[in-house]
Amino acid sequence: MKTRLFFLFILLAGLGGAYPLLHAGNTTIRFDDLPAKAQQFYKQYYAEVPIIRVSDNQKNDRYIVKMEENSFLIFDEQGEWIKVSGTFQYPVPYPVIQLLPQAVQTELAERYSGAIVAIRRMPDESYDVSVYVT
Repeated sequence: MKTRLFFLFILLAGLGGAYPLLHAGNTTIRFDDLPAKAQQFYKQYYAEVPIIRVSDNQKNDRYIVKMEENSFLIFDEQGEWIKVSGTFQYPVPYPVIQLLPQAVQTELAERYSGAIVAIRRMPDESYDVSVYVT
């Protein structure tokens, strides 16, 4: 029970850390106002996940696509994905995980199969992968 509560706390803390970026200072925009590359990424990998809100954070030059179940996508001003976050109902699609280096893919498959994953692409083209297990 303590382990389950600890992991739940980690999960909520991880999702809560994204709250300011997902809400503060954002202007709601239409999906069609996203850069073409961001639109294509959503259509290719997340078309089955209903969109709740699309917004433009001009302060950080970011576009945010908030979807059902607290899953979200964050894009830069050119439409390159910066962060993807999944949930149990809408996990990060396998083709997106395949964009990661092979060693990371193997680690996720062998040690964290079925876990919730959030992936952030860093400016130096490395990746920050957060894994939330229950």
